[in-house]
Amino acid sequence: STQVNRTVWYVRRVADRPDWFSMADAPLYFAGIEGGASKSECVILNAAGEIIGSSKNDELNQWLIGVPKVVERVNQLVADAKNAAGLPLETPLVSLGISASGADKEEPKQQIAAGVASQPACKADFYHVCTDTFGSIAAGVGPGKAGVVLIAGTGSNCALQNPDGSSGNCGGWGHLFGDEGSGYDIAYTAIKLVFEVSDRYTTCPAGSIDVLRQKMFTYFGVASLQDMLSHFYPTIKKPFFAAFALQVVDACKSGDACAQWVLSQIGSRLGRHVVAVHPDVTEELKTKRLPVICVGSVWKSWVHIKDSFLKETATLPCPVALLQLKGPVAIGAAVLGAALSPHMPAVDYSKNVDVLHETA
Repeated sequence: STQVNRTVWYVRRVADRPDWFSMADAPLYFAGIEGGASKSECVILNAAGEIIGSSKNDELNQWLIGVPKVVERVNQLVADAKNAAGLPLETPLVSLGISASGADKEEPKQQIAAGVASQPACKADFYHVCTDTFGSIAAGVGPGKAGVVLIAGTGSNCALQNPDGSSGNCGGWGHLFGDEGSGYDIAYTAIKLVFEVSDRYTTCPAGSIDVLRQKMFTYFGVASLQDMLSHFYPTIKKPFFAAFALQVVDACKSGDACAQWVLSQIGSRLGRHVVAVHPDVTEELKTKRLPVICVGSVWKSWVHIKDSFLKETATLPCPVALLQLKGPVAIGAAVLGAALSPHMPAVDYSKNVDVLHETA
């Protein structure tokens, strides 16, 4: 679905706080924070684009911990990163960018930015708050450039950013209605197949379910399909459930045909995300090379999902470059914040990615 101006800013300029600092005669520091549903990270960049300090903390999703806790945690992240950089707590920043899962609605974005602006460690001239998908794109290709991020970790999501600020999205709806191609989806597809074949509701599409069934029993510590119900009700523990994907991948590496079929389905589902957002690419870029930032542990199994993924994306009218980040996603958050200011750290984005695969 196409969305325009999906990334929202909260800006406080230096003129509003003349006591903070003068950019002309002070070192320039840019902070960026990336936060997910399980962990968060902060980096501080200097004008040369070098990371001079970093810190880590727990989850930063406002749907999980609330806006006040997000603000508190952001302040702690910046304070710890300043400490690591040898900077005094009161050292002002040119900008502070926050790229966090759950930061997808206007009101909480404004609340987070306003709350952060009042924190002692977070004095800055420019603030930028957006969802984590756009931070990943910026980390790989830089701000203001066209790109796609395809997240395939515990869950999945895909977002497109155009140079004009318009965007597109596919997925990100959670494990009940989405997460296709994720670790959760690998586990779900394998377990569902074991149940359906055991019930003779369907036949095994390749090989036998024997290996996957035994791995499932061992991983979940059960002796029967009925015993599995205790892991489904009243609620599924999503990270634990999704981690069964590692067992499926292990079976795939060992040559199990059924597990290989599961991974082929995952490749197709991930490829369809890219196909789904491509119509939202601006017209003049539709046939140009499309960089896709690949984030998440599912991409470690590229060899097992490659063929089915490429079969889906072969329908696109443009070459696709699959890129994996070598540096922190928080770099992307930092440069998105910096893009609002008259200054930009000299980040070499080519050194921040590895090419996983590129089509002609």
